Amino acid sequence: MPVTLLSGALIWGAVTIFQQQLSQWRITQVDIEGDLVFLNAPDIARSTLMYHGAGFFEVDVYQVRQKVLQLPLVDRVKVRKRWPDRLDIHVYEKVPVAFWNQDRLLASDGSLSQKPDGFQDMSLPRFQAEAEWQDDMIRMYRLIQQVLVDHDIQIEILSMDAVQSLEAHLSNGWKVRFGRQLFDERLQRLQVLLVNLAGKDIHYIDLRYGKGAAIRWKDKETGDHS
Repeated sequence: MPVTLLSGALIWGAVTIFQQQLSQWRITQVDIEGDLVFLNAPDIARSTLMYHGAGFFEVDVYQVRQKVLQLPLVDRVKVRKRWPDRLDIHVYEKVPVAFWNQDRLLASDGSLSQKPDGFQDMSLPRFQAEAEWQDDMIRMYRLIQQVLVDHDIQIEILSMDAVQSLEAHLSNGWKVRFGRQLFDERLQRLQVLLVNLAGKDIHYIDLRYGKGAAIRWKDKETGDHS
């Protein structure tokens, strides 16, 4: 056999053996790390099942990272391969601050996310509005809650309708109608009413007036509104 052919055969054989050795090193374990409150490690691991059994050198950590980032409430992801058969995935969560309409969550960074399976944190307020108004909703929510915190009251529902008229349902049973204009001024009026009408059975307070407010009271005996 000519020398060149022999050399080529030896090189080809060495490459084949090396490829066979590489194929023996495969991902057999995925470790999920992170201070997880709203997500759980098994769900994250299931999203990476396609990489289980893949060749160690074939797995692209960027692709793994992008796959995990698609999960609800995932903020950041770090992925590294650990010789000879492991993927380490560190997940950082977003913090949900409210339900958005019926099917999504609003996170503290202002982004909207799908609800993770089994998410049941009913202590979160509920926002009802078009997605384009989420920045306004966050700002108004924070300003209203700053006024309510001294009275141990929380916002349960904050809604903005098609003409951007704002209404809040409070944990003390009050419904407060802010309307779409002069929000800061009307919020100051609410602050005064919270002091003067603390503990009163009020159905709603309508602040859409020049200087005052319309108040509808609850009838204690019948439960009707008057």
